Amino acid sequence: MTPARTLTTARLDLRGPQKRDLANFTAWITRSERMKAACAVGEWAGRTLGLEPLFSLMSPKDTRSLALAARLGTINERRDVVDSENCIMFRHLAHSDSRAVAQAAEVIA
Repeated sequence: MTPARTLTTARLDLRGPQKRDLANFTAWITRSERMKAACAVGEWAGRTLGLEPLFSLMSPKDTRSLALAARLGTINERRDVVDSENCIMFRHLAHSDSRAVAQAAEVIA
């Protein structure tokens, strides 16, 4: 994972993801109800923040995350090594892509 800065305000310390977060995040995002969350995050990131496209890094051994990536219509960009671990980089659909719009309408409604 890429080192991320910490944003500190008077009320909040917000840090980027760290390697130790990966197992818990993966378990959270791959539960069946997480399809809705994944679609909502993509929609919010694209529409509100203007972030496109979003990318996910996944372990080739993490079959649950890989299955969710397939359901989301992600595109396998490349294989890489991050923090000495093999990973696959997936590019998500743009929030304005008709397939993403249909997905969001189906699961977020």
